[in-house]
Amino acid sequence: MVEKFPTECAEDRAFDAALGRTVATYREAVGMSRERLVAKMPITAGHLLAFERGNAGLTLSRVVALAEQLDADPLDLILEALVATRRLHHLPGSTTRLVHAIHQMHPAKREHVADIVALMG
Repeated sequence: MVEKFPTECAEDRAFDAALGRTVATYREAVGMSRERLVAKMPITAGHLLAFERGNAGLTLSRVVALAEQLDADPLDLILEALVATRRLHHLPGSTTRLVHAIHQMHPAKREHVADIVALMG
């Protein structure tokens, strides 16, 4: 018997929409058109447009592939969507504050913080 997944909830749709907006923002920041991105990926222009507009979701493997094409860290894309939808409520307060603070930093400073934390290991 095949197990069915529960129906999608509003929180899931909000996350997909935020992730789509984040991908669109990164794509525009690197000056890449949808057409150029689609040419590099196994995805249709219509699906990418629907995803960026929040009308469709993508598998994690596709999100990772998109991030690679945009020279971005897939975790940054996902984290930005989590922050945008406030889906960090399950984390302790100090962790949530830290995530929000790091998210607000310039990417170069985030890298510096990551290096410092790695040294603390």
